[in-house]
Amino acid sequence: MEEIKSFFADNSAQIWTLFSVVVGGVVTYISTAASEKRKNKRQAQKEKLEQVLVPYCTCLEKTTLITEAIYEAPINCHSQKIISEFISSLKKPLEYLEAAKRVYLSKTMRAKLQTYKTTVNNFENQLQQECTDCLIKYKHYISCKLEPFPNLPASMEILFSMDKSTEEKVKIAILTKHDISLINNFTCIDFVKNDDPDNYRHTSITLNDEIRNTWGAIKYGVMDSSDITNTEEELACILLDYIDENITDEKNVLATIIDETVCAAVLSGIRELLNEMTRELVKTIDKITN
Repeated sequence: MEEIKSFFADNSAQIWTLFSVVVGGVVTYISTAASEKRKNKRQAQKEKLEQVLVPYCTCLEKTTLITEAIYEAPINCHSQKIISEFISSLKKPLEYLEAAKRVYLSKTMRAKLQTYKTTVNNFENQLQQECTDCLIKYKHYISCKLEPFPNLPASMEILFSMDKSTEEKVKIAILTKHDISLINNFTCIDFVKNDDPDNYRHTSITLNDEIRNTWGAIKYGVMDSSDITNTEEELACILLDYIDENITDEKNVLATIIDETVCAAVLSGIRELLNEMTRELVKTIDKITN
């Protein structure tokens, strides 16, 4: 024991020097490792911001603006692509559910985005179903109004063809709750006298732009009905007269039908969910950058 004490006493300077070197090395290693860890963490956060969080936030903000823009769509000018492009825009945030991107999102962010996905997919199907239901009810209403049309024998049923913008027009009305008219969307009305396939008999009345222009010219005194020489065109003008005189509550009836739909409320919920996800994401981004 005395020898050990004597050894430390005789070599204390060297021992302290060695101890200092070891401690200094350990401290330097820990400091360097901690600094490198902080550097790597900052780099990872920077990549997370640049590659996912900021683009995701921008995507959510753009999608929110698109949901607001649908309320500004012209009521009387409907492109066939409006709704399809609108639905596609609503689905853009779902790209961040892909494995390579969702790993950067928090558990709550992923859960909200999954809820958003379910809501948007259901919304698309529900909007199509509500549009179909509205048109069925509307056509039934028009059919009842046309049953007494005096210039043709009584019909077993009345069938309708409508132009390509009709569904788009109805869907926008469902989402915005704006009043619309579909009277001018009919392209053909088919009065069926016998629906037996072996003895099918019907009278089809075409209602194209040319016929509507002719009817308008007669209505406003630009030309006389006696100037029409084509019997089919004459019957179409008589039908348009009948519609004009007897279907005066069409917009109100259609408004009532559309008022029963719920997709406008669903869209409002989608907008709120977008705002909620954006607020949470902005807080996360601010926390990283501050």
